[in-house]
Amino acid sequence: FYPANMMVAVSGDMSRDEAVNMLMKYFGDWKSPGPALDIAPAPTKSPGGIFFMRKSLSQSTVVSGELTIGKHNPDFYAFLVLDFIIGSGGFSSHIFSAVRNNEGLAYSAGSFYRARPDYGVFGTYAFTKTETTLKALELIDAILLDVINRSVTQDELAWAKTSILNSFIFSFESPHQIAGRQMLLAYEGMPSDYMKTYRENIHAVTLGDVERVARKYLKNGNRLVLILGDTDRLDPLPDSWGKPIRLSPEE
Repeated sequence: FYPANMMVAVSGDMSRDEAVNMLMKYFGDWKSPGPALDIAPAPTKSPGGIFFMRKSLSQSTVVSGELTIGKHNPDFYAFLVLDFIIGSGGFSSHIFSAVRNNEGLAYSAGSFYRARPDYGVFGTYAFTKTETTLKALELIDAILLDVINRSVTQDELAWAKTSILNSFIFSFESPHQIAGRQMLLAYEGMPSDYMKTYRENIHAVTLGDVERVARKYLKNGNRLVLILGDTDRLDPLPDSWGKPIRLSPEE
């Protein structure tokens, strides 16, 4: 952590000169040992596999994840919409509806998509009883397979796009949010018109786009699965899942 590797955003009841003077007062003598460091890019593939972390609990935390596309990929906006429909959209999303509402296997379940400029991470999660851990995981896998096989509807697409655009507005409620967002865009090297074109790009996503990115990027063989809980009480894994890797015994 040193100046060449950092950015600072300031918001508040002060002028630009006052902000600069304040920063110089506290950080003006801070020296960099050298130029900014380039962080190595993330690998393009993850090896896949299932991992157990044993803990004497009455429930399991099940998280899966895989590397996927970043913000500079032209499919980024379609993947945002896809993730919302799969599980980050709350009550109406596929995972929440099936795992929690329909089957009652978890009190919380869904998906997440975190994107950086050149790569992203897509994953799913569920908090479920030990006895229903594998059933919940199998159901999530089935949901992802259904999405790959075109289970998304036009109504779901419209709902997801509207919800994403409505929540986008609340990212700019305060000067603090605006300053932070602008700094992040500069740090990530995003186009200067990114915020202006965001709504247009979400609007432009079609059902065909969502179906195409689902088939292209949701690859089960690359998915890492972590189960935290009383793994000794789990039913035997299907042979197709392979042998689990035990990360650490409970102490």
